Amino acid sequence: MSINPLLESMTPYRPGRSIESVKRQYQLSQVIKLASNENPLGPSPKALAAIAKYAAESHLYPDGSSSELTEKLASHHQVPYDHICLGNGSDELFDQLIRIYVDPGEAVLVSQGAFNAYALSALAHRASVIEVPLRSDFQIDLEAFDHVLRTRLKENKIRLVFIPNINNPTGLLLPYQEIVNFLEKWGRNPEVLIVIDEAYHHFISSSQYRSACQFQKEFPSLIVSRTFSKSYGLAGLRLGYLIAPSQVCTYIHRVRKPFNVNRLAQKAGLAALDDHDFLERSQQLIRQEKVKIRDFLAEHQISFLPSEGNFYMINMKRDLKLVEEFFLKHGVIIRPVDNYGFTTWIRVSVGLPEENTKMLLVLEECFRKIEELPDHRY
Repeated sequence: MSINPLLESMTPYRPGRSIESVKRQYQLSQVIKLASNENPLGPSPKALAAIAKYAAESHLYPDGSSSELTEKLASHHQVPYDHICLGNGSDELFDQLIRIYVDPGEAVLVSQGAFNAYALSALAHRASVIEVPLRSDFQIDLEAFDHVLRTRLKENKIRLVFIPNINNPTGLLLPYQEIVNFLEKWGRNPEVLIVIDEAYHHFISSSQYRSACQFQKEFPSLIVSRTFSKSYGLAGLRLGYLIAPSQVCTYIHRVRKPFNVNRLAQKAGLAALDDHDFLERSQQLIRQEKVKIRDFLAEHQISFLPSEGNFYMINMKRDLKLVEEFFLKHGVIIRPVDNYGFTTWIRVSVGLPEENTKMLLVLEECFRKIEELPDHRY
């Protein structure tokens, strides 16, 4: 039986190692996970209370339209109800956008070193992926995006453009003026949709940031993606949403599964939106601990990128298999990002204070113990 030939060259998405699997493999009693950019405080307490309250109703199907949560998000973003659509995580929504707008043989435009779910979904739907190299400073190159669209839009039939801001795994922010300049050229073009992924929106503190939501009235081809996985601590419930033109949401409702957002995710999302204290505590913890990590890395002259997210990308300049093994043996799960093209870099999530302290001690010892290995610079 024939299959999509593009699947032969695809590498499956590689999630972070689970705490349980590392405990079993290395016979450890305590393991900390700093690999998946999860909220170290856990879920919002109000969300937990909602889960407990409604768990006994799990035998009932959820609201197939997620109407209450959609209404609350529409009010939160001050947009019409029909401009919000929810999914089983943001990646389901990316997949649906590709199913709707990209025919086999047509293309999506992505950046090198960006969240690879965009490309994986495109390839699975027999679409082409045009990948734009990063700039020399590891930043997404919107000028190169513009060049590709000007020269190849019609030839390659580019239908969707994915721009994460901030980018994962680099953590780098695109200044809002660069985004506005790009949108001025392409945000009104009916032939292409631009998706700006703002998964880490709540952690950004730079004055150079503006949410793309502010620009949607001016640019009708703009879609903004958000998630409850990061700042709200609901990664395990899989809940994401788009703020998009009503026509986009109409088509997503036609192709999505009838009950794609489960009952507990809807109730937890509603409660999490009201838990302002938890969101503030999460932001404050990340800000404080990032300073501690940043200062340590600078003091020890360890190369890293200036992240605006709840993680850092660090250059180990060593063989990543040995680096990952060293961390795992010491009970710390980190994320090698060689699959993104960063052959000597790891990504480390910001955890609780004691978790970050342990990670930094293991990091320092790792450099000391493997310093005899060749220095492989990126």
